[in-house]
Amino acid sequence: MSSTSYNCTGAPKVSNQANCGCRAMGYHVHVSQRSLLVWSLSFIAALSLAIFLFVSANTSEKTLNTDTVRAFSQEKEIEYWQHRIVSSGASQAHSEFLEIWDDGDFDISHLHGHLFGEALYRTGGELSDCALGAYHCNHGFMISAIEEQGVAEVASMLAKCQEKINAYPCTHGVGHGLVAYFGIDPTGIGKAFAMCRSLEGQAFGCFTGASMELMDATLEMPWKWDDSINPCDTLPQAFRIECTFSLPYFWHHQLIQEVGAKATYTDIAERCAALPTTLEREACIRGTGHNVAPLNNFNPEAIADACSAFTTDENSNACIIGALSFIKANGPAESAPRVCEAIARRLNSTCSELGF
Repeated sequence: MSSTSYNCTGAPKVSNQANCGCRAMGYHVHVSQRSLLVWSLSFIAALSLAIFLFVSANTSEKTLNTDTVRAFSQEKEIEYWQHRIVSSGASQAHSEFLEIWDDGDFDISHLHGHLFGEALYRTGGELSDCALGAYHCNHGFMISAIEEQGVAEVASMLAKCQEKINAYPCTHGVGHGLVAYFGIDPTGIGKAFAMCRSLEGQAFGCFTGASMELMDATLEMPWKWDDSINPCDTLPQAFRIECTFSLPYFWHHQLIQEVGAKATYTDIAERCAALPTTLEREACIRGTGHNVAPLNNFNPEAIADACSAFTTDENSNACIIGALSFIKANGPAESAPRVCEAIARRLNSTCSELGF
C-alpha cells in the first residue's frame, strides 16, 4: 500500500518536491512574530514619549527653575510669559511671575513687571488684567499698546481698564506710554504732559507715569551726583510741579548707579529743601513719601523712619501722607488706613492729625 505524503499546504506532495516551501513558511511566520514584537515595542516607546511631552508641557514648563527664568534675556522672558499666559491664563502666569520675581526687591520686580505687561499686550490681554498684581505690568502694557496703536485709542483703553481697577494704575501706565511714544526731547515731553493734563480728574497718575519714564531715560545718561541736572528742567514751566513730585524717585536711583548704594532719605530731604520755590519743595516732600512706600514694602515702621528725615513735623507728615496716597491708589483701599494707624501710633498722633 503506497503512502501519500503532503506538503505544507496540505496538498499531496510531488515525489521530488523539496521541503523549502515549509521552511520558507516557517521563516515568514518567524519574521511576522518578530515584526509584531518590534511594532509593539515601538508603539510603547512612542506612547511613553507622548505622555512625557504632554506632562512636560503642562507641568514642568510652568515650574521652571527660578534661576533658569532669571537667566533669560528680556526678549526670551517676554516670549516665555506669552506662552504661559496663553497656555494657563493670566492669573496662573502671574502667580508664577510672583514666585520668581517677588523677592522684596522693588526695582527688580519693577523691571520684570514691564516685561510681563508687554507679554500680556502681545497675547491680546486688557490693561485691567494688570490688576492681577504683576507690579508695573501696566507700564509695559501701555508702552507696547501706544507704540503700536498710537494715541487715538488711549481713551477707550482707559475706559476699559477703569471698569475693573482703580484709575491710578491705568492712567499711570498711560503716562509711561505717552513719553515712550512722543520721545524725551523737549517737544515730545511737552506733548506727553499736555495730553496727561487733558485727562480731567485723572491727570495725576498720568503725570507720575510720564515723569517716571522721563527719569528712567535720564538715568541712562552719564552724570554725577553733585551735578545740578534736573530732568524736570526740560519741561515747560507749566508742568514743572507735576514733574518735581517724581524727583525723589530719580535721586534714589541715580545714587544706586553712582555709588552702588541706596540714597539715604536725609540726602533726598536736603535736595528737596534746595528747590527754588515753595510749591516745588512741597511736591518733592510728598513725592518722597510716594516713593518711600513701595521701596520699603509698605512697612509702617520703615515709612515713618524714612519720612523722619524731614526734620519738621509738618514736612514729615506731608511725606507720610504721600506714602499713604500711594498705598491707597495702588492697592486695596483698606490697607492705607491700617498703615496710617500703625504710623500714627508710632508718632503718638492720629490719622486725622496727619491729615489723612
